[in-house]
Amino acid sequence: MKELSFEEVKNLRIGTIGTPARDKYELEAESIILAAKIKQVRKQKGMNQDELGVLIGVKKSQISKIETNPQDMKLSTIMRIVKALDMEIVLESGGIKVKSVLV
Repeated sequence: MKELSFEEVKNLRIGTIGTPARDKYELEAESIILAAKIKQVRKQKGMNQDELGVLIGVKKSQISKIETNPQDMKLSTIMRIVKALDMEIVLESGGIKVKSVLV
């Protein structure tokens, strides 16, 4: 039996790149990665969810939702978070690249 790469498994299980199911999967994966990076940088800066919420004008529950269920993030909220955490997001054809400047 032939061993399959992760990409081959995704092609078989989800669909090839460019299909609606694969596009949905890739978008969800990028959202999860972005949310994890936001949480990581927030913690590295010694900030809790309440403090970040105050900085960007939302409740702690909104920050929690973004960090745990990122599929419905508003772009305006993401941009406020990025600015508050001194992060940089680079959109590339291969996905999102997140950079952070730690103080």
